[in-house]
Amino acid sequence: MNHYHIRWPDSKIDWQAFPTKDEAVVEAERLKRLDEDYTIEETNGNCERCQRLYPKIRVVES
Repeated sequence: MNHYHIRWPDSKIDWQAFPTKDEAVVEAERLKRLDEDYTIEETNGNCERCQRLYPKIRVVES
């Protein structure tokens, strides 16, 4: 299942997956500090970050 993560250039914080790019952008804009940049990264069901954060959850694509 494709989903999106906010990537901050000077931080390893990445604690939430978003189902749509638009939702990730809205949250990034809400969280970002003045003059702070971010990128939105699209990942799939094999996302390493999600597997580390939620090791007991198995993503099955339909």
